[in-house]
Amino acid sequence: MEIESKFLRIVRLINLFSMLFLVVELSLYINIFQRLAFAVAFISYTIEAIVEKKWKQFKWDRSSRQIFFIIVIFFFVLQFIFFPFEKNTSFFGTIIEERIPFLIFGIVGLFGFNKYFKLKYFAWTFIATSFILGAFLLSNLNSEILSSVNRNELLGLVRIKYINSHMKFNYYLNVSLICIYYIIVSLKGKKAFWQRLSLVLSSIVIILNLFLSEGRIGLLSSIIILVIYIVHYFWEKSKRLTLISTSLFILLVTILIQQNPRLSTSSIKHEPRQEIWAVAYDEIVKSNFLGVGASTAAYDMKNQFAIRGMINNKHTHNILLQSTLEYGVLGFVVILSMFVFGCYTVSANFRFMVLLLTLITFLQLFVGSFERDLNPMVYLLTIILIVQQDKFENSQSHPSPKSLD
Repeated sequence: MEIESKFLRIVRLINLFSMLFLVVELSLYINIFQRLAFAVAFISYTIEAIVEKKWKQFKWDRSSRQIFFIIVIFFFVLQFIFFPFEKNTSFFGTIIEERIPFLIFGIVGLFGFNKYFKLKYFAWTFIATSFILGAFLLSNLNSEILSSVNRNELLGLVRIKYINSHMKFNYYLNVSLICIYYIIVSLKGKKAFWQRLSLVLSSIVIILNLFLSEGRIGLLSSIIILVIYIVHYFWEKSKRLTLISTSLFILLVTILIQQNPRLSTSSIKHEPRQEIWAVAYDEIVKSNFLGVGASTAAYDMKNQFAIRGMINNKHTHNILLQSTLEYGVLGFVVILSMFVFGCYTVSANFRFMVLLLTLITFLQLFVGSFERDLNPMVYLLTIILIVQQDKFENSQSHPSPKSLD
């Protein structure tokens, strides 16, 4: 029994550290280390599940949490349900690879991680990774870039070369902002000068990167998060101070936004997504709102874009349109249900965090897709970790600070 216990402990720790390393790697382009971390995490979790016989511990309670993860799994399964009706299956294998996290993390969400998984470990990992990569990008700023009207694009070239696309990286940064709030709340009433200093410095670096990014939705998400934080923090202390702080922040944001060429009226007016959405809607109507399948949708959209000179584009740049094109009204209901039930996966203690996460995810996907603009592993893993922390604290009868409500 002792030998098995030691073995299980080693497996659990391997699973923990491989997942922590995966969180670091998820900030970057897909690479061999990310695949290796995912493989080790998957194998160690599978061994752990077999040794512990996790399926025997599972109890169906019809909770919003379980329904959410069932919906996540069903979203993946929809590919196979629609497969017999596909007119073109050339993208089927690629889409399975891109969406396999929905199946794996959906199952993990139902059974949970082991006892060594703590939200604070992963929160600090998100924060530290964002700080290091953000500081690296800021270190590339020079007088030439700062004096240019295209400073956002020039800094973006550095990020594209070494880190990731602006959509994926900015989403990662915004998740880190949510993690910073969680750590701040968890430190309430404690003497932790160096930790608080680290959080302040990290916040500055993250916010600067978001405001200097050419990405618009990432900036918008961060503004919403920060305004909510300001209101949430000052409201009970002083409503007048809240209004003053919010007004000053919005004024500062307005000035900074005017420095971003991609946020100009002209840029928004000529936004290519408007044409993409129109094309996607026409394709949905042609399918009689029944869907054409994931692979056929990619094939049809790629052809439509090629006609318009938009090469290598096969997504609708809107998760609701994408799901409806792929799976019809059923797809629309499934993806909408995922966001709705996602908000109720936890108790009131952690709902504020989950609502923020759901909000920034929906905003990101309103102009993008899971595969191209947002790594689903970041979203699903964060949800699972919050759910696990919530369950742990409830079981220990140690509720989170009221400010998380």
